[in-house]
Amino acid sequence: MAARLPRLAKRPFPDVKAEKLMRIVVTRLDDKRYGSVIERDGVSFRLNGPGFMKALPHDLAHYVVESALGLPHGFWGCVAEGAVPAGMTFISGRQKPKAKERASAVLKAHKSELSEAEMLVAVFESGIAQGIAGNWPAMRASLKRLQTPGRANPHNVGPDDVANVCQTWSEVLSQWQALRPGESLSLDWPRKRARRRQ
Repeated sequence: MAARLPRLAKRPFPDVKAEKLMRIVVTRLDDKRYGSVIERDGVSFRLNGPGFMKALPHDLAHYVVESALGLPHGFWGCVAEGAVPAGMTFISGRQKPKAKERASAVLKAHKSELSEAEMLVAVFESGIAQGIAGNWPAMRASLKRLQTPGRANPHNVGPDDVANVCQTWSEVLSQWQALRPGESLSLDWPRKRARRRQ
């Protein structure tokens, strides 16, 4: 049984004109494990979750944070553009010519954004686990620890953004917890329209 994700409180990528969607299916394997299948351009990949999982699987945590904050080049945005990160394995379908080169180029071009997305997910995972995610001053302090010289608050995350992530996280967590082993959440991720050659 596949369940749909709730609508996000705000449209995550207002500037992206999506032509196609990438499908992400996250399946509860048992109480401790999950796995994801990604389908894009008629090609399927498997992404195995770690041997344990927190309340919300890490793949779903990335989906929630990246979509709620509108991060176009976090983990899922890069996968949608053709990246094949470590741990993601080909299942079936016909890959486009030069798919490996494209995958490497996407990962290289967005290395810092991928790292930043990972850090933001960690901040929200920690904040929610500690019960401070709804407390803007506490979350601001956690976000401030991500700052580096020359880079202020990543993506200008503010109190409304934190509230949006927390609301979406709560809704997705409720859906995830209602799943029995073998059941899945089916998610869509927008893909940018390819520019036509002039």
